[in-house]
Amino acid sequence: MLQRLARMTPYYKRNEARICTFYVKGACNRGQDCPFKHELPKGGDLANQKLRDRFHGENDPLANKIIRRAEEDLTLMPPEDKAVTTLYLGGLPHGAKEKDIRNQFYVFGEIRSIRMAPKQSCAFVTFVKREVAEQAAKNTHKILKINGKNVNVTWGRPEVSKEKQASAAVAAGSAPPAGNTYRPYYPSMDPSAQGNAPLQGEAPDERSIPK
Repeated sequence: MLQRLARMTPYYKRNEARICTFYVKGACNRGQDCPFKHELPKGGDLANQKLRDRFHGENDPLANKIIRRAEEDLTLMPPEDKAVTTLYLGGLPHGAKEKDIRNQFYVFGEIRSIRMAPKQSCAFVTFVKREVAEQAAKNTHKILKINGKNVNVTWGRPEVSKEKQASAAVAAGSAPPAGNTYRPYYPSMDPSAQGNAPLQGEAPDERSIPK
């Protein structure tokens, strides 16, 4: 993922000249001596903005873009699996108790269980209904605080049963089917054979024969 996000080529766009606003209005008289680009801006809401609207905050496309991006960042999309009703709480403060978490989430609905992981500073909150979990995630994402510390709220991973794991492994060909599992055998696994097997052509010792 980091390799895909990394820019592998130089970024020259920041050094390019800006578009000449006089040329856009048809009033540039510099011609080829103008240091700015003589081209029309690309279409879109930002190309039709007006300084007066920006100043008064009316019909501001830039503000609408910022608000729309903020809403997308603050929205936690629920997983497609409707059976997932667990929220993951990461970055819990040291000494956080189950009671502190329950006080934050009981207002949304019935909680099935709260599983604490103090060493990882995280916890898992499982609700009875999916609608309650969605409401809790919507109202606590990026704004939840426990004992004065911001806590990250995300959806938990769907639980995969052992039957589904086995069927998926068989379908992928990474594991043999059940009932036909190969188990290697080594002489050290048999205590009765350790040092008691006679050499070829040698008579067995009476002491090594179990009675």
